[in-house]
Amino acid sequence: MPNVTLRPARTGDAALFARLYRLARPGLSHLDGEAMQFVVEAAGSAIGAVMLDVGPSEMRVVFFVLLPEARNQGYGAEVLTGLQQAAWHARAPLASVVEYDNPGARRLYLRLGFQPAQRGVRADKLVWMPTGDQTLN
Repeated sequence: MPNVTLRPARTGDAALFARLYRLARPGLSHLDGEAMQFVVEAAGSAIGAVMLDVGPSEMRVVFFVLLPEARNQGYGAEVLTGLQQAAWHARAPLASVVEYDNPGARRLYLRLGFQPAQRGVRADKLVWMPTGDQTLN
């Protein structure tokens, strides 16, 4: 099983975030907003980033991307499962918008129990709802 950690982003992570933005959304140089920014690390190396917005009615994954060399190794599932655990403890839904042209991400979210909640032109809002006696892997 992969072992990843999230750490708060620091000023020195700007180049990593810029690279990840270009990978995920060409033409995007940064995201505005108040979302918490984390660097995803495995074995002490940065392998991705996640931005999380915690609002009054839900926790929302604003941005989540792994470097290409870190994909399909279980890291994404481990990060999302950890976020589900945090949402479960907060008794809040966990949401993310997943674009139609990203079938791998869509499969991962659906496999982890996220359900389509709102259809859009280019993406669906997927939501995971915590239950009272849920046990997460």
